[in-house]
This record gives sequence, C-alpha cells and structure tokens, in this order.
Amino acid sequence: MSIVPRSELMRYCRVDGEEMGNLVVELADSAEEYLQDAGCTYTTSTQKVYTLAIKALALHYLDHPEGAPIPQGTQNLINKLKFVKPAAETAADT
Repeated sequence: MSIVPRSELMRYCRVDGEEMGNLVVELADSAEEYLQDAGCTYTTSTQKVYTLAIKALALHYLDHPEGAPIPQGTQNLINKLKFVKPAAETAADT
C-alpha cells in the first residue's frame, strides 16, 4: 500500500473512477518499490520529496505505459533522495 493517499494520487494524476483509481494506486506501489530499490529512504525529513517522487513516477507510468525514460525533473527528485543527507543528519555528523 502506497504511503500517498488514494485521493491525493487521483487528484495529482487527474483521474477519476474506481478502475482508474485502482490503476493509479498500483502504479504508485510500483513507484514506491522503484524508489526503495534505488536506495531512497523515507524519513520525516524526506517525506515531502518522497511523496512527490511517488506521485510523479505514478503519473509518468500512467502516461507512458511503454516505458519511456524518466523525466529529468523526476530524476532530480530521486537523486536528491539518494544522495543528499537531510539537514538533521548533517548536523548530527559534525
């Protein structure tokens, strides 16, 4: 189950109806799995970027079922989640 509420996903992807809602939730689950496999970690400090990345990937999967490359803006979100330490962790290291 995705950490992003169904209604929020449907609004972001601009879809309605039970069938499309189910599809968007499945795509969001796939997006969340993709982020986890890519080494992205969900924490309270990354929550907003993480949920935005899930929504952006779900929309991309919906719009490009043939598997087009991930858009640069979405890739930037993923890179931020992978490589940028949250401020609280950076302060604790010093």
